[in-house]
Amino acid sequence: MQHELGSMSVLADPLRKHVRLDHDAEAQAASCCVVGSWKTIHQGMAELYGEAKRNLNSEADAQANVAAGLIAGEFAEKRAI
Repeated sequence: MQHELGSMSVLADPLRKHVRLDHDAEAQAASCCVVGSWKTIHQGMAELYGEAKRNLNSEADAQANVAAGLIAGEFAEKRAI
């Protein structure tokens, strides 16, 4: 059994008759526009977030390398941060 919902057809599962799917093409298009405009408006913020994430990952990698060295029996010297 198939049901037509907006622009998509969905097979009805006899075990899930209580599940109702609603598809509103206009609402979906509007939400895509909102997401797209947010990305455009906040492009600088996204770039700052990416830079901060790279810096954090670099520091985490450095600490992981120190930990691996300590496990291998090396002694770590205090370094100025």
